[in-house]
Amino acid sequence: MKRWSTPQRVVAALVAVVLLAGAGFLVWQVTRPAAVTQTAPTTTLVKAQKQTLRQTVSATGTIAPQRQSYLNFPASGTVLSVRVNLGDSVKIGAVLATQDTTSLDAAVRSAEAAANAAQSSLNTLLDSSSATDDQLASARAQLASAQAKLISARNDLAGATMTSPIDGVVAQVNLTTNTKVIGASSITTGAGTTTTITSSTSAAAQIVVVDVTAWQLNATVGMADLSVLKQGMAATVTPTGSQTPLPATLNTVGLVGTSSGGQSTFPITLLITGNPPGLYIGGTGDTVVTVSSVEALT
Repeated sequence: MKRWSTPQRVVAALVAVVLLAGAGFLVWQVTRPAAVTQTAPTTTLVKAQKQTLRQTVSATGTIAPQRQSYLNFPASGTVLSVRVNLGDSVKIGAVLATQDTTSLDAAVRSAEAAANAAQSSLNTLLDSSSATDDQLASARAQLASAQAKLISARNDLAGATMTSPIDGVVAQVNLTTNTKVIGASSITTGAGTTTTITSSTSAAAQIVVVDVTAWQLNATVGMADLSVLKQGMAATVTPTGSQTPLPATLNTVGLVGTSSGGQSTFPITLLITGNPPGLYIGGTGDTVVTVSSVEALT
């Protein structure tokens, strides 16, 4: 076998190195990652604007007059006359109905006699040097009881003439002439009252008068919203079917809730500003109460 000379071995080694280097370069060219193209950043100028950022609470409720009077004769008796019809407009002090006063007059006379007798008994004891403290205390208690019964009898007699405590419209008449009625108390609600009228109270009222010039929305909210609501907060009320929100003010926030299905709701009332048209008793509406309002650049 022919042996290579030393110069031949060096040349062969160089050729091998060149071939390996070329192969490696070719592999690197094929497998190297693609070059990332660097793009220059761009800047966009936007005009800053002032915007009002609001936190709100929304609810749905029922529209009702702000003032409503649920009227009854205070004493049981016979209806003598009914002077109004459903839908009549009435003024404060207008006579709505009357009651027969025969038995009521007699009750006043009897109560007056009892009160006079109790006063006389007390005077006799006061003039007696032998009257004991217990006797005087008993006589004073009897006089106080007799005077209270006299006041009640006089109120029943005065209430036999039922009058309207507000300007309004007659919304309910449950009286008929010559029929007997059971005495009950009357209730008048208003913007400054927190009296809750139940359906049974409304149905049992002998005459109902409502003020249709001032309105409110009766709604409910959840416990999560209760803590952020405060009386006097600005709000809007949008009656169902309308696209126009009406300005309103949060008037009351109830702290006693009702539970249904494991969730509690709390009553709120909102007073609608002015006397806008198109509002009806029992209609529905949506309200948005503004909890906070901040002017910010956006």
